[in-house]
Amino acid sequence: MKIDSITIYGYSVILAVAFLWGAFIAYKKAIEAHLEEIHILDAVVLAGFWSFVLARLIYVLLNFRLFWNNLPRILFLRNYPGLDHWGLLLGIVVALLIITRTHKQKFVDWLDYSMIGMVGGMSIYFAAMAIGAFSWVSVGGALMSLGMFIFLWRAEKVYRTYDWYKNRKTQSRTGFLSGVGLSFYGFTHLMLLLLSGNVGVLALVINASLFVGGFVMVYSRSGRNFTEDLKFIAKHGKK
Repeated sequence: MKIDSITIYGYSVILAVAFLWGAFIAYKKAIEAHLEEIHILDAVVLAGFWSFVLARLIYVLLNFRLFWNNLPRILFLRNYPGLDHWGLLLGIVVALLIITRTHKQKFVDWLDYSMIGMVGGMSIYFAAMAIGAFSWVSVGGALMSLGMFIFLWRAEKVYRTYDWYKNRKTQSRTGFLSGVGLSFYGFTHLMLLLLSGNVGVLALVINASLFVGGFVMVYSRSGRNFTEDLKFIAKHGKK
């Protein structure tokens, strides 16, 4: 099987390389935040395992006609390769849930650093896709992802000082990077669906929900109050 001129095997390699690069970035940021190195390494290993398992499982479910009459094919990665990007994202979430619950850490803190790595991995993914099968969509995806990665990398150091984010709170909560990263992930893949013309209802709903959910997460983690903001809008709307 091929995606344009890239084989499914090559596509899986691209996903794997993007994951490893993203894991390195997340590891570096987590070390800078003084998280326990052994816990970080455990998270990387777990994320690698669960991302692979779930990426393979979702790929099989999405291409079930290829496997339904011969289930052992699921294990034959050489002859029937294939991974799905949603499994990679879900695997990271599962790994972080395990680590944070085991060691009584804050899930959102870990997710913030993972989002920086994820977006960095996306830039590698789209760049590799553009090289393997040139298209302006892949080039655009690579440039957008690189730009968002640079923004998140810089924002990690200063977003707690954003007045609109912390509002009147003395200390900002984490979650800004996670919300922006998830929203960007949903937006990017939503645009890819629309540009490809192959729009599935389920994929459309998932990507749109992730896009909107990211904004909701940023707002809910900020120091803002929904009731106060509504009153502010109503007050200034009358002028």
